[in-house]
Amino acid sequence: MVFAVDLLLVSFSYWISFHLRFDFTLPPEHLPAFQSTFLIVVAARMAAFYYFDLYRGFWRYASLTDLTSIFKAIISSQVVIAALVFFLRHGIFPRSVLIIDPILALILVGGIRFVIRSTREFRSSPGQDAVKTLIFGAGDLGESVLRDFMREKGLRRRIVGFLDDDKKKWGRKIHGVPIIGGRSRLDEVVRRHGVEEVVIAVNHSRGKLISELVALFRDGDLLKKVQIKTIPTLSEMLAHDPSSRKWAAGMRKIELSDLLNRKPVKTDMEPVSELVKGRTILVTGAGGTIGAELSRQILNFKPAKLVLLENHNTALFYIDKELSEKAAPGQLETVAGDVKDTGLLENIFRTYKPNLVFHAAAHKHVPLMEGNPQEAVKNNTLATHSLARTAAAHGVDRFLYISTDKAVRPANVMGAS
Repeated sequence: MVFAVDLLLVSFSYWISFHLRFDFTLPPEHLPAFQSTFLIVVAARMAAFYYFDLYRGFWRYASLTDLTSIFKAIISSQVVIAALVFFLRHGIFPRSVLIIDPILALILVGGIRFVIRSTREFRSSPGQDAVKTLIFGAGDLGESVLRDFMREKGLRRRIVGFLDDDKKKWGRKIHGVPIIGGRSRLDEVVRRHGVEEVVIAVNHSRGKLISELVALFRDGDLLKKVQIKTIPTLSEMLAHDPSSRKWAAGMRKIELSDLLNRKPVKTDMEPVSELVKGRTILVTGAGGTIGAELSRQILNFKPAKLVLLENHNTALFYIDKELSEKAAPGQLETVAGDVKDTGLLENIFRTYKPNLVFHAAAHKHVPLMEGNPQEAVKNNTLATHSLARTAAAHGVDRFLYISTDKAVRPANVMGAS
């Protein structure tokens, strides 16, 4: 179909060129010139289009590269056409047609591709329920994000504008969307336009920038009404989904790692796998926030057995239910009990003979421990000592106490315990 459309456009271009040359009154003596060269022109054009790969792309993604290919095809074919015309038509031939025709062909063939792309990108207006969105970053990434938003089905976002710290960009527009100003205008623009979503589309210094943007919201209630999201960098996109080409699809809420003014540290998991795989692991406090996440990750490294110790029955029930769906038969053991129970500890070590102990059971709520220091000492200090002594007596290879970070220059009972 694309080939047929180009064929019609090239034919029309050559035909209309003769009529334009003679003000739409083609003299009879020039009609043979048109008839004898028509097939030559059309064949040369279509062969050049095919040679320059105009039929391997998609019209909806037409770009400057496609326009360059069309230009090259028309110029190269025009050289062949001119040579053949002068060779075959020694007599009457309107030479200005050789100038008018390639210009018209370029406009028609290139134009229809960009019309199709434009109708795809600007086919409708955002609805009344569209999210009012502000994009911070008017660079290449911001422009790509805007185009992705414009191509969304149903146009779920209404872009109110861009913000960018580069003063040279202020007052300009990208695809019709204005660049309103810099970060100092964030609070004002959000209030004036009722912005519901701020999308950060920058590739550098994101941690510092995000922290500063959040600080610019003077009113705490305003921050609750506005979602701040970020666009992943190219490396993040490729790591998550190498086949993805849409920035907007990878948009997400701000994470803690985004607030770091550096790249997050990546742990080499190969030594961890060698340490855990095929061994028996005991996790205390396995139902807590830290213990549960440790248990999830340890199970991924295929231990021979994972023993979960937890004194909170509900928490133990849920982590057992979750991990049982992933664990192999006999791989998971749950023990309901208190880490302060020395008899229970002795029984666990005799029965399961763990090679590694991850001790995550600890009272970590500062205000509660300030009011109940005796519980902090019993659970965080005495129970840890008892567990470590039992582990040493049974020849455990490694014992990791998760809460040692609290003991670094402690400022409260919880840390000291």
